[in-house]
Amino acid sequence: MQWAKRTKFLVIGIVLLFVSVSLSVAGIHANTGRNFNNSSVMSFFPAVVNSRINSFSINSISTYEVTFSESGLLSNNGVGVVPWSVTIDGETLWSTTQTIIFHVPNGTYHYQVSKTASAAGYTPNPESGNITVDGYDKGVFINYNTYEVTFSESGLLSNNGVGVVPWSVTIDGETLWSTTQTIIFHVPNGTYHYQVSKTASAAGYTPNPESGNITVDGYDKGVSITYTENGNAKGFGNGKYNVSVTLSTDNFITNANGITVLILTNQYNTYLKDISSGITTISGVLNGTYLLYVGYGTSGINYCLPIQSIGYSQIPEPQVVIVNGSSVSVLANFTQLSVSVTLSTDNFITNANGITVLILTNQYNTYLKDISSGITTISGVLNGTYLLYVGYGTSGINYCLPIQSIGYSQIPEPQVVIVNGSSVSVLANFSKIEISKYNITFTESGLSSGTSWSVTLNGSTESSTTSTITFTELNGTYQYTVLSVAGYTVSPFSGSITVSGGNVPASIIFTSVKNKVSKYAITFTESGLSSGTSWSVTLNGSTESSTTSTITFTELNGTYSYTVSNVSGYSVLPSSGSIKVSGSNVSVSITYNPTSPSKTPSSGMSNIEIYVIIGAVVAIAVVGSAIALIRKRK
Repeated sequence: MQWAKRTKFLVIGIVLLFVSVSLSVAGIHANTGRNFNNSSVMSFFPAVVNSRINSFSINSISTYEVTFSESGLLSNNGVGVVPWSVTIDGETLWSTTQTIIFHVPNGTYHYQVSKTASAAGYTPNPESGNITVDGYDKGVFINYNTYEVTFSESGLLSNNGVGVVPWSVTIDGETLWSTTQTIIFHVPNGTYHYQVSKTASAAGYTPNPESGNITVDGYDKGVSITYTENGNAKGFGNGKYNVSVTLSTDNFITNANGITVLILTNQYNTYLKDISSGITTISGVLNGTYLLYVGYGTSGINYCLPIQSIGYSQIPEPQVVIVNGSSVSVLANFTQLSVSVTLSTDNFITNANGITVLILTNQYNTYLKDISSGITTISGVLNGTYLLYVGYGTSGINYCLPIQSIGYSQIPEPQVVIVNGSSVSVLANFSKIEISKYNITFTESGLSSGTSWSVTLNGSTESSTTSTITFTELNGTYQYTVLSVAGYTVSPFSGSITVSGGNVPASIIFTSVKNKVSKYAITFTESGLSSGTSWSVTLNGSTESSTTSTITFTELNGTYSYTVSNVSGYSVLPSSGSIKVSGSNVSVSITYNPTSPSKTPSSGMSNIEIYVIIGAVVAIAVVGSAIALIRKRK
């Protein structure tokens, strides 16, 4: 009977074990990646549950590509030379190519496109925004859109179909020259003031309009300029005279690979002469008022642009020559424009294993020069507004990134250089960035002293048996996950932390998930035993003895079997049974009854005599019974 009872309890235990484990696994699968807090299951099998939780802990964080792609910036040999950058939550990446790529974990990020390129005549769209990474690579398109503003002239004197009277237009400090009928600007959306130069006026022409405003709003625009003769005196007589021209500099001649032409022109006559030999004289000039300029080109004498269009300035501008009955000698005062740059530090040059390049750029022209020698000058710079930066690279002069991309800062940023009729000297103020790191300190509460816990931040895991875990990081936004600890829930389980110029604290709270277990008293109270008699009870396999009237056990809720020991000379009721504990103490009464007859007063007979008497009585009874039986049969 006892074996049957034990077998019954074993089967019930196995069934409960199977059901509990099944619930544990099902619960964990339903809560993958979250805090698991099934207290009813964990009260039975905390070790199994927490082992399963730990197997789902995030030990590394996946990152995804966020690619910013630009279009519209000026390129040189197919490689962008206008630097641009994007900042995401404190991290800035630079590029002179068309893409910038960040690697970030899931989350929502704010981005800012730098206005550096604006100094070169470009405005990004969008300039800023938010992007959410949710398990996939993402892309953002940045448009540096510019639109054509075309100025078209009519009325200027032409030679063989090509205008030989130079004219120019200035928009917000940017001047473009032409001897053709069009001048084209490339500008982003905005409202611009333009000024048509009065150079042609010296040759007897007045432009209409001379100035105005134009708004660019997503489309190319056009402005028509009409030149009319301004009544410039033709001059008297048919005498022909010489105009002897001395050039203030011949750099543009001796270094020229094309044709250098001296041009003397008004609305009646134009004189062209190849002056690549240096000083020259124009003969046969009629009386009149003329515009004098030097042209340069590679397509023949009639196709030369003003020397201003290749980086020269003329003083005065326009230069007027008056022939009135006699020959004239004049100085053509041209100077080559330059930008002389002094570097505030040459650490990145003396330590460089690659190429260091000075880059001066806007939406019309880019000047690149290897400046590994230190201080340098860029010559032949056109009038205009430029962005100045230093580039560094190892793949050639056209493939250099801004020096900021290797740990330098530029002040101001962007650095703007304006060339307007004269050479410029500037200081490129670069300095090495000392990168600061800051502490991210996680402080836990709720764990028992000495308990190990761990945090994963940005893919790196640190563990501790104290209350703090510290990471040291740069400015930026970081994802973290707190690993599970057996028997506890944690809050927050994961999140993000932004470092922005200072240390960052983070509080982590652990809460015990172990159920509070109550035990109750099971008290057995006996009656009937002589004082001091020892007795015992076995409950749930545990035996307790006492010489007093009570025996007490302390147990959880449940059903328990018990047996009460036998005591010589007594019978016991009940001798065994079961007890159910359900949220309160339990009392059990045990009764012992004597099994020996009570003693009578002494008769003076010995035990042997008593036994003989008893035996005799029994014998007599037997004999009597036998006699009665015989009589009955008869």
